[in-house]
Amino acid sequence: MRISDLKLEKVIRDIEFDWLGLTAEEYEGKKVLTFLNDIKYLDEIEKNKTIVGIITTEMIAKELDRKYGIVVVENPRKAFFKLHNKLVDENFYFKKERNKISEKAIVSEKSIIGEYNIVIEEGVVIEDNVTIYPNTIIKKNSIIRAGSRIGGNAFEFSRFQDEVLSIKSIGKVIIEENVEIQNNCTIDKGVFGNTILKKNVKLDNLIHVGHDGVIGENTFLTAGVILAGRVKIGKNSYLGPNCTVKNGLFLGENSKISMGAVVTKNVGDNETVTGNFAIPHKKFLEVFKFLLKINEEK
Repeated sequence: MRISDLKLEKVIRDIEFDWLGLTAEEYEGKKVLTFLNDIKYLDEIEKNKTIVGIITTEMIAKELDRKYGIVVVENPRKAFFKLHNKLVDENFYFKKERNKISEKAIVSEKSIIGEYNIVIEEGVVIEDNVTIYPNTIIKKNSIIRAGSRIGGNAFEFSRFQDEVLSIKSIGKVIIEENVEIQNNCTIDKGVFGNTILKKNVKLDNLIHVGHDGVIGENTFLTAGVILAGRVKIGKNSYLGPNCTVKNGLFLGENSKISMGAVVTKNVGDNETVTGNFAIPHKKFLEVFKFLLKINEEK
Protein backbone atom coordinates (compact mmCIF):
# COMPACT_ATOMS: atom_id res chain seq x y z
CA MET A 1 0.00 0.00 0.00
CA ARG A 2 1.12 3.58 -0.68
CA ILE A 3 0.56 6.62 1.52
CA SER A 4 -1.44 8.24 -1.27
CA ASP A 5 -3.93 5.34 -1.11
CA LEU A 6 -4.97 6.45 2.39
CA LYS A 7 -6.56 9.68 1.17
CA LEU A 8 -5.29 11.64 4.16
CA GLU A 9 -5.04 15.43 4.13
CA LYS A 10 -1.77 16.30 2.36
CA VAL A 11 0.91 13.96 0.97
CA ILE A 12 4.35 15.64 0.81
CA ARG A 13 6.21 12.56 -0.42
CA ASP A 14 4.58 9.27 -1.38
CA ILE A 15 6.08 5.92 -0.41
CA GLU A 16 5.06 2.26 -0.05
CA PHE A 17 4.51 0.74 3.41
CA ASP A 18 3.24 -2.59 4.74
CA TRP A 19 2.88 -2.00 8.51
CA LEU A 20 2.01 0.64 11.10
CA GLY A 21 4.13 0.97 14.22
CA LEU A 22 5.54 3.16 16.98
CA THR A 23 8.78 5.13 16.82
CA ALA A 24 10.40 3.31 19.77
CA GLU A 25 9.94 -0.21 18.37
CA GLU A 26 11.58 -1.91 15.39
CA TYR A 27 9.51 -4.33 13.32
CA GLU A 28 11.84 -6.73 11.56
CA GLY A 29 11.23 -7.12 7.85
CA LYS A 30 8.52 -4.43 7.75
CA LYS A 31 8.20 -1.07 6.00
CA VAL A 32 6.63 0.97 8.77
CA LEU A 33 4.41 4.03 8.71
CA THR A 34 4.48 5.87 12.06
CA PHE A 35 3.40 9.24 13.48
CA LEU A 36 5.29 12.19 14.93
CA ASN A 37 3.55 14.97 16.82
CA ASP A 38 6.56 16.17 18.84
CA ILE A 39 9.98 16.91 17.36
CA LYS A 40 11.71 15.53 20.47
CA TYR A 41 10.97 12.01 19.21
CA LEU A 42 12.72 12.58 15.87
CA ASP A 43 15.86 10.90 17.20
CA GLU A 44 13.90 7.66 17.74
CA ILE A 45 12.75 7.74 14.12
CA GLU A 46 16.25 8.34 12.79
CA LYS A 47 17.57 5.34 14.77
CA ASN A 48 14.72 3.08 13.67
CA LYS A 49 15.69 1.27 10.47
CA THR A 50 12.18 -0.03 9.80
CA ILE A 51 10.41 3.35 9.50
CA VAL A 52 9.80 4.54 5.93
CA GLY A 53 6.89 6.96 6.36
CA ILE A 54 5.64 9.55 8.87
CA ILE A 55 2.26 11.10 9.62
CA THR A 56 2.98 14.52 11.10
CA THR A 57 2.10 18.24 11.25
CA GLU A 58 2.91 20.93 8.71
CA MET A 59 5.49 22.50 11.02
CA ILE A 60 7.34 19.27 11.86
CA ALA A 61 7.29 18.14 8.21
CA LYS A 62 9.65 21.01 7.37
CA GLU A 63 12.29 19.46 9.67
CA LEU A 64 12.15 15.95 8.23
CA ASP A 65 14.56 14.26 5.85
CA ARG A 66 12.89 13.80 2.48
CA LYS A 67 14.00 10.17 2.41
CA TYR A 68 10.79 9.45 4.36
CA GLY A 69 7.32 9.35 3.00
CA ILE A 70 5.50 12.26 4.63
CA VAL A 71 1.81 13.03 5.05
CA VAL A 72 0.56 16.13 6.87
CA VAL A 73 -2.57 16.13 9.07
CA GLU A 74 -3.95 18.30 11.84
CA ASN A 75 -3.70 15.65 14.60
CA PRO A 76 -1.07 12.98 13.72
CA ARG A 77 -1.68 10.74 16.73
CA LYS A 78 -5.43 10.61 16.25
CA ALA A 79 -5.13 10.08 12.48
CA PHE A 80 -2.58 7.29 13.03
CA PHE A 81 -4.64 5.26 15.49
CA LYS A 82 -7.90 5.71 13.58
CA LEU A 83 -6.10 4.58 10.43
CA HIS A 84 -4.70 1.56 12.30
CA ASN A 85 -8.16 0.46 13.49
CA LYS A 86 -9.54 0.89 9.97
CA LEU A 87 -6.73 -1.23 8.49
CA VAL A 88 -7.35 -3.95 11.10
CA ASP A 89 -10.99 -4.12 9.99
CA GLU A 90 -9.83 -4.41 6.37
CA ASN A 91 -7.47 -7.35 7.19
CA PHE A 92 -4.46 -5.29 6.08
CA TYR A 93 -2.02 -6.88 8.53
CA PHE A 94 -2.65 -10.59 8.12
CA LYS A 95 -4.89 -13.20 6.55
CA LYS A 96 -7.07 -15.51 8.59
CA GLU A 97 -5.69 -19.03 8.29
CA ARG A 98 -6.88 -22.35 9.69
CA ASN A 99 -5.54 -23.46 13.04
CA LYS A 100 -2.67 -25.97 13.12
CA ILE A 101 -3.02 -28.15 16.21
CA SER A 102 -0.78 -31.19 16.54
CA GLU A 103 -2.42 -34.56 17.14
CA LYS A 104 0.28 -35.07 19.78
CA ALA A 105 -0.84 -32.04 21.80
CA ILE A 106 -3.16 -32.55 24.79
CA VAL A 107 -5.93 -29.94 24.61
CA SER A 108 -8.70 -30.07 27.21
CA GLU A 109 -12.25 -30.22 25.90
CA LYS A 110 -13.02 -27.55 28.50
CA SER A 111 -10.59 -25.08 26.95
CA ILE A 112 -11.57 -22.40 24.42
CA ILE A 113 -9.52 -22.24 21.23
CA GLY A 114 -9.96 -19.33 18.80
CA GLU A 115 -11.15 -19.95 15.26
CA TYR A 116 -8.05 -18.98 13.26
CA ASN A 117 -4.28 -18.26 13.27
CA ILE A 118 -3.41 -20.55 16.18
CA VAL A 119 -0.49 -23.00 16.15
CA ILE A 120 -0.16 -25.63 18.91
CA GLU A 121 2.79 -27.99 18.45
CA GLU A 122 3.37 -31.53 19.68
CA GLY A 123 3.80 -32.18 23.38
CA VAL A 124 1.87 -29.05 24.38
CA VAL A 125 -0.60 -29.39 27.27
CA ILE A 126 -3.62 -27.07 27.49
CA GLU A 127 -5.58 -27.59 30.71
CA ASP A 128 -9.24 -26.89 31.61
CA ASN A 129 -10.72 -23.41 31.20
CA VAL A 130 -7.76 -22.02 29.27
CA THR A 131 -8.58 -19.53 26.51
CA ILE A 132 -6.29 -19.24 23.48
CA TYR A 133 -7.06 -16.25 21.25
CA PRO A 134 -6.16 -15.91 17.53
CA ASN A 135 -2.58 -15.03 16.54
CA THR A 136 -1.02 -17.34 19.13
CA ILE A 137 1.84 -19.80 18.60
CA ILE A 138 2.64 -22.36 21.31
CA LYS A 139 5.74 -24.42 20.59
CA LYS A 140 6.76 -27.93 21.62
CA ASN A 141 6.33 -29.27 25.15
CA SER A 142 4.94 -26.09 26.68
CA ILE A 143 2.25 -26.25 29.37
CA ILE A 144 -0.64 -23.85 29.93
CA ARG A 145 -2.31 -24.52 33.30
CA ALA A 146 -6.00 -24.10 34.12
CA GLY A 147 -7.68 -20.73 33.87
CA SER A 148 -5.01 -18.84 31.93
CA ARG A 149 -5.80 -16.49 29.04
CA ILE A 150 -3.34 -16.29 26.16
CA GLY A 151 -3.44 -13.64 23.43
CA GLY A 152 -6.15 -11.26 24.62
CA ASN A 153 -6.23 -7.66 23.41
CA ALA A 154 -3.83 -5.18 24.97
CA PHE A 155 -5.02 -2.47 27.36
CA GLU A 156 -4.37 0.31 24.86
CA PHE A 157 -6.51 3.44 24.66
CA SER A 158 -5.96 7.03 23.52
CA ARG A 159 -7.78 10.14 24.75
CA PHE A 160 -8.66 12.97 22.37
CA GLN A 161 -10.44 15.59 24.49
CA ASP A 162 -13.81 13.92 25.22
CA GLU A 163 -13.21 10.98 22.88
CA VAL A 164 -11.57 7.74 24.05
CA LEU A 165 -10.34 5.51 21.23
CA SER A 166 -9.80 1.79 21.81
CA ILE A 167 -6.67 0.66 19.92
CA LYS A 168 -6.99 -2.76 18.31
CA SER A 169 -4.21 -5.34 18.78
CA ILE A 170 -2.78 -7.11 15.74
CA GLY A 171 0.41 -8.68 17.13
CA LYS A 172 0.99 -12.26 18.20
CA VAL A 173 1.80 -14.16 21.35
CA ILE A 174 4.72 -16.53 20.71
CA ILE A 175 5.41 -19.11 23.42
CA GLU A 176 8.62 -20.99 22.70
CA GLU A 177 9.63 -24.53 23.69
CA ASN A 178 9.35 -25.86 27.26
CA VAL A 179 7.57 -22.82 28.68
CA GLU A 180 5.27 -23.40 31.65
CA ILE A 181 2.47 -20.99 32.55
CA GLN A 182 0.72 -21.76 35.82
CA ASN A 183 -2.91 -21.07 36.78
CA ASN A 184 -4.88 -17.90 36.00
CA CYS A 185 -2.21 -15.93 34.14
CA THR A 186 -2.92 -13.42 31.36
CA ILE A 187 -0.61 -12.85 28.40
CA ASP A 188 -1.64 -9.98 26.11
CA LYS A 189 -0.85 -10.03 22.40
CA GLY A 190 1.22 -7.22 20.91
CA VAL A 191 -0.45 -4.06 19.67
CA PHE A 192 1.85 -3.74 16.63
CA GLY A 193 4.58 -6.29 17.45
CA ASN A 194 4.71 -9.62 19.29
CA THR A 195 4.67 -10.70 22.92
CA ILE A 196 7.32 -13.42 23.26
CA LEU A 197 8.09 -15.91 26.02
CA LYS A 198 11.38 -17.56 25.11
CA LYS A 199 12.57 -21.10 25.82
CA ASN A 200 12.24 -22.48 29.36
CA VAL A 201 10.45 -19.41 30.78
CA LYS A 202 8.42 -20.31 33.88
CA LEU A 203 5.44 -18.32 35.15
CA ASP A 204 3.86 -18.86 38.56
CA ASN A 205 0.15 -18.25 39.30
CA LEU A 206 -1.71 -14.96 38.78
CA ILE A 207 0.82 -13.17 36.55
CA HIS A 208 0.05 -10.49 33.96
CA VAL A 209 2.33 -9.98 30.95
CA GLY A 210 1.48 -6.82 29.02
CA HIS A 211 1.54 -6.31 25.27
CA ASP A 212 4.73 -6.45 23.17
CA GLY A 213 6.83 -7.79 26.05
CA VAL A 214 9.77 -10.15 25.61
CA ILE A 215 10.85 -12.52 28.40
CA GLY A 216 14.30 -14.04 27.89
CA GLU A 217 15.26 -17.70 28.11
CA ASN A 218 15.26 -19.48 31.49
CA THR A 219 13.63 -16.54 33.29
CA PHE A 220 11.33 -17.15 36.28
CA LEU A 221 8.36 -14.94 37.19
CA THR A 222 6.88 -15.76 40.60
CA ALA A 223 3.29 -15.28 41.79
CA GLY A 224 1.60 -11.92 41.30
CA VAL A 225 4.16 -10.29 38.99
CA ILE A 226 2.78 -7.48 36.80
CA LEU A 227 4.60 -6.46 33.63
CA ALA A 228 3.24 -3.40 31.84
CA GLY A 229 3.50 -3.17 28.05
CA ARG A 230 6.76 -3.38 26.07
CA VAL A 231 8.89 -4.69 28.96
CA LYS A 232 11.99 -6.58 27.76
CA ILE A 233 13.71 -9.02 30.16
CA GLY A 234 17.10 -10.65 29.56
CA LYS A 235 17.75 -14.36 29.98
CA ASN A 236 18.25 -16.13 33.33
CA SER A 237 16.46 -13.42 35.30
CA TYR A 238 14.25 -13.74 38.39
CA LEU A 239 11.26 -11.61 39.40
CA GLY A 240 10.06 -12.02 42.98
CA PRO A 241 6.44 -12.23 44.17
CA ASN A 242 4.17 -9.25 43.57
CA CYS A 243 6.74 -7.02 41.87
CA THR A 244 5.57 -4.50 39.26
CA VAL A 245 7.52 -3.27 36.23
CA LYS A 246 6.72 0.00 34.45
CA ASN A 247 6.01 -0.02 30.71
CA GLY A 248 8.85 0.13 28.20
CA LEU A 249 11.66 -0.87 30.58
CA PHE A 250 14.65 -3.15 29.95
CA LEU A 251 15.73 -5.64 32.61
CA GLY A 252 19.18 -7.03 31.84
CA GLU A 253 20.42 -10.62 31.76
CA ASN A 254 20.70 -12.36 35.15
CA SER A 255 18.81 -9.49 36.77
CA LYS A 256 16.90 -10.01 40.01
CA ILE A 257 13.83 -8.06 41.11
CA SER A 258 13.11 -8.48 44.82
CA MET A 259 9.73 -9.31 46.30
CA GLY A 260 7.23 -6.44 46.08
CA ALA A 261 9.56 -4.11 44.17
CA VAL A 262 8.14 -1.36 41.98
CA VAL A 263 10.54 -0.94 39.06
CA THR A 264 10.50 2.47 37.33
CA LYS A 265 13.96 2.48 35.70
CA ASN A 266 15.97 0.11 33.52
CA VAL A 267 17.90 -2.62 35.35
CA GLY A 268 21.40 -3.62 34.21
CA ASP A 269 22.88 -7.06 33.62
CA ASN A 270 23.56 -8.97 36.87
CA GLU A 271 21.85 -6.22 38.92
CA THR A 272 19.48 -6.78 41.87
CA VAL A 273 16.94 -4.07 42.76
CA THR A 274 14.71 -3.74 45.81
CA GLY A 275 12.01 -1.44 47.13
CA ASN A 276 9.31 0.99 46.07
CA PHE A 277 10.62 2.68 43.97
CA ALA A 278 13.23 0.02 43.29
CA ILE A 279 16.93 0.88 43.72
CA PRO A 280 20.08 -1.32 43.79
CA HIS A 281 19.73 -3.84 46.61
CA LYS A 282 22.91 -2.82 48.51
CA LYS A 283 21.87 0.83 48.47
CA PHE A 284 18.41 -0.15 49.71
CA LEU A 285 19.94 -1.98 52.68
CA GLU A 286 22.15 1.00 53.49
CA VAL A 287 19.16 3.35 53.49
CA PHE A 288 17.10 0.89 55.53
CA LYS A 289 19.81 0.50 58.18
CA PHE A 290 20.21 4.28 58.34
CA LEU A 291 16.49 4.76 58.92
CA LEU A 292 16.48 2.05 61.60
CA LYS A 293 19.34 3.77 63.39
CA ILE A 294 17.51 7.12 63.36
CA ASN A 295 14.38 5.46 64.73
CA GLU A 296 16.34 3.77 67.54
CA GLU A 297 17.90 7.09 68.56
CA LYS A 298 14.50 8.76 69.03
